[in-house]
Amino acid sequence: MRIEESLRHAGRGAGKPCLVPEAGQTRSADLRVPLLRRLASNFPSLGGRPLAVSLFRTVNATSPKCPDIWAATSDPPGFACCAVGWVYCGVVREGVRVFSDFAIWYLFLAGTAGGAFLCATVMDVRANPGWDARRVPLCARCGMFGAFGLLALAALMLFCDLGDPFDIWYLFENPLRSIMSMGAWLIVLGLALSLAVSAMIAVKVDVPYLFRCLEIAGALASIGVMGYTGVLLSSMAAVEFWNTWLLVALFVVSAVSCGCAFISLSAFILSGSAQRSSALKGVARLLRAAELVVLVAFLASRWLAGGAAQRSCELLFSGQLAGIFWGGLVLCGFVIPVFADLIARVAPVPVLRQISAASTLAGGLCLRYCVVLAASHTPISLIMT
Repeated sequence: MRIEESLRHAGRGAGKPCLVPEAGQTRSADLRVPLLRRLASNFPSLGGRPLAVSLFRTVNATSPKCPDIWAATSDPPGFACCAVGWVYCGVVREGVRVFSDFAIWYLFLAGTAGGAFLCATVMDVRANPGWDARRVPLCARCGMFGAFGLLALAALMLFCDLGDPFDIWYLFENPLRSIMSMGAWLIVLGLALSLAVSAMIAVKVDVPYLFRCLEIAGALASIGVMGYTGVLLSSMAAVEFWNTWLLVALFVVSAVSCGCAFISLSAFILSGSAQRSSALKGVARLLRAAELVVLVAFLASRWLAGGAAQRSCELLFSGQLAGIFWGGLVLCGFVIPVFADLIARVAPVPVLRQISAASTLAGGLCLRYCVVLAASHTPISLIMT
């Protein structure tokens, strides 16, 4: 049943009280907590309470345009229905954003950290068969140390997005409560493992089996973090533009590509030479090609899906987001790196490869802005089953 067709009747059939404010009135703040709790339990696909808090904070209590669909009942499905109606009303009528800038940076930093640690682990396994923490190559060290710093920044962005300490506590209270809670715990696990691996490298602890076990565990956690950044969005069935497995594949490939670029750029800055990261050139090209293929497939599938998903594509191609899509994602993410690599073959200037890496990182950030903002600026179809 479509929510917009059932909002006016939420809970009425059960004889529950219904509170409908008059036009111009604000909604009572004391209703928000029970509404949010019931929304989290009845609509886990929306990301749980923290995401709902963000939505409520954005929409707030200032939408008198459609008071007729606001209702509050003591019936759990009715509460959830009304809560989603509140969000639905705000998103459709006011064009608010589902995620803040903090959340977008959180997705980018977490994905890049996961990609960097995974690439670093693969490089260390190949170059350091003796499992010796004292002989980890420079590029692998850059990836592992960098992953810890990036994950710490990602956690900071998440906390800034949530704002309220109670929301942060609620997020970590139960790791199985929502996809966002699971992702937050994956971030914490990744932080702990990357810190342990980095500490063993810095202190030069000679415990080969422990080092390799922590390294592999960190790589697995990194895969989980990269996948989570895509699953968080694609699991929201209400947002047609996000609701496809291709978004998960796109975010994972982009995360690995950004992680590879981060390692290349960091190694160049620390060593002053591109020789240490020369092995990443071929991998970077393959990842860029794979990302382009998945991006085209994702956009094509969303265009063919029609409706709100197609309108999201129109926003990217020729609408409000065309600048960041063509200038940020396409130009920085693909065109500049390709031309930089071509010029580097004729004139092998080390800095050209780092321009390619920096552009790849900029393109990865623009990708997440495009994906999030395109869905946030189009009407969202909410379906109850």
